[in-house]
Amino acid sequence: MNAFVRIFQYNFMKQIKSTAYKVVTGLMVVLIVGTFLITKFINHDPTPVDVLVVDNTGYFQDAQEWNALLKNSKIKLTDQKLSLDECKDKVLNTDNLVALYFDENDGTVMLNVIDNNRISSADLQVIELKANAVYEYICGKSLGITDEQLNEVFKGIQCEVTQIDTTFEDIYLVAYCLLILLVMAIMMYGSQVAGEVTYAKTNRVMELLLTSASPVAIFMGITLAIGLAGLLQLGIVLGVGIAAFNIIQPEVLIVDGLQIDFSVLTFDKTVIFILFFIFSYLLYAVLNAGIGSLVSKNEDIMVAILPTTILSMLQMFTGLFAIASPKAVGTVILSYVPFTSAGTMVMTYFTGNASLIEVVISLLILVVSLLVVSFYSIRVFVNGVIYYGNFSYRTLFASRRKQNE
Repeated sequence: MNAFVRIFQYNFMKQIKSTAYKVVTGLMVVLIVGTFLITKFINHDPTPVDVLVVDNTGYFQDAQEWNALLKNSKIKLTDQKLSLDECKDKVLNTDNLVALYFDENDGTVMLNVIDNNRISSADLQVIELKANAVYEYICGKSLGITDEQLNEVFKGIQCEVTQIDTTFEDIYLVAYCLLILLVMAIMMYGSQVAGEVTYAKTNRVMELLLTSASPVAIFMGITLAIGLAGLLQLGIVLGVGIAAFNIIQPEVLIVDGLQIDFSVLTFDKTVIFILFFIFSYLLYAVLNAGIGSLVSKNEDIMVAILPTTILSMLQMFTGLFAIASPKAVGTVILSYVPFTSAGTMVMTYFTGNASLIEVVISLLILVVSLLVVSFYSIRVFVNGVIYYGNFSYRTLFASRRKQNE
């Protein structure tokens, strides 16, 4: 155990102290913060948003008084008795317009905010709070002061936001960004494991390690150290991104005409993203560690791990396929294949097309596959660390047959 701790600590500190690690982390942080600042400046529009109020209840005839509380919007009442679909058509075909549609159904007042990515989150919150306050006042004037009537006063109204003309890319752009981050991280950190093992062999460091530690301790120490360093880097980038977004608060984050909706990053989605990253990284890392142990020359490492690199890149395409066709048979199958489930199942869940039970099943299959692959990779590693011949894939299978004899 002490040998494992020393190997883990050495490789972890080597990773986080490297210039490349610091430069990549710094560039990603600067890129995220800079994007928020630039888009907030570019997308700032001083033109007030017109808010058309269609009141079919008779409760909100004084809605123009709300204008004093709104920062970027201006209330306009209308006497027209428009339907909900007519309001949607008006918002869709009119620039800089938002509609508030008040209606009453079985004693419950409904507010439908029909938006086209125009109204600010602050103004939307003011409208909802003010509408609730008006409704409570109306109920208080018309009812007595019994407990039952007070509950009626303070039950509030239901608010539903309907986004009109929201394109496919607008909704899922944040999913694209996370998919790219997931695949690139798995590829980068997984290949680093093979590179570190090969480096230790070519510099005869492995021979020194074998005198004080078992091959399993070396295998696990290198794999977990690089994985934890990668997870730390992702945590720093995501943490800075969330903090910067909350501080800068770009009302609408638009890149090349596409809106990034960070509201999809709920707690459950973040946890699922992290879990799939960890176990998918480990799956590719243990594969690369076994392959890297058979490589005796640094120039052979890229050729040796090319199959696993292509396999990890495949998750990009399966993830995009999951976003485009979440219900397709291919998507369902690839969501449970361990080598593609990280990209496919995460994107399927992000788009609301997979249940939590399906995610858990996919994650369990990934974990079981990781244990099986780790078992065979460790056996290959035990032979590979003392092998100094030319690498070929026949060597990989020969090493496994030797272990089985």
